Amino acid sequence: ICQRGWMIDWSLWLPPAWLPAAWRDDVVGVDLGIRAPITWVSGTAHGQLRRGSLPTGGWTPGSTGTALADAVVRHAQFTRLRDDLNATLTHLLSYRHVAIEDTNWSNLAPGVRDAMNCTGVTSVLEWLTSLGRVSGTRVVPVAPAGTSQHCAQCGRAGQLDGALFLCPGAACRPADRDLNAAAYIRRLGRRNML
Repeated sequence: ICQRGWMIDWSLWLPPAWLPAAWRDDVVGVDLGIRAPITWVSGTAHGQLRRGSLPTGGWTPGSTGTALADAVVRHAQFTRLRDDLNATLTHLLSYRHVAIEDTNWSNLAPGVRDAMNCTGVTSVLEWLTSLGRVSGTRVVPVAPAGTSQHCAQCGRAGQLDGALFLCPGAACRPADRDLNAAAYIRRLGRRNML
């Protein structure tokens, strides 16, 4: 858990003329997290920016004894993703509407907020909001309450089983928990945007 006052942040490189105008007339839902920093779902496609793996010897979360040292290792893992991160942001900003998990939500569990701050994933909301003004993308934060516990297909409450979301509905299939959350965020965003 991050110590009070410390936060790791990503840096973003923007070449000239990097950002085209938004042209996809759809809503994309974006889930932010630790396992997959960015997961997105639109009406026709989906994708994930995954952390991947960085050789860290015997490091495991908490093994260094300090939150700051753990955060530095996690940050190094995300730094490796710079090109993929830029490509993902470019893709998301091609949509006219982005519904994204609100990492500034006041009821976010302290441990979750700390972990997201330590990895820098909370920067994504700020970047999309700022860059959306340039691309013409409307970015709407969605409160994350229940987004991991509800089925994106039917809206019923379900359960998590490791990396899977399981819906009790007979017509719904098991789904990746992050993809389901992004799709549910999209569902909520569509209600508010269109």
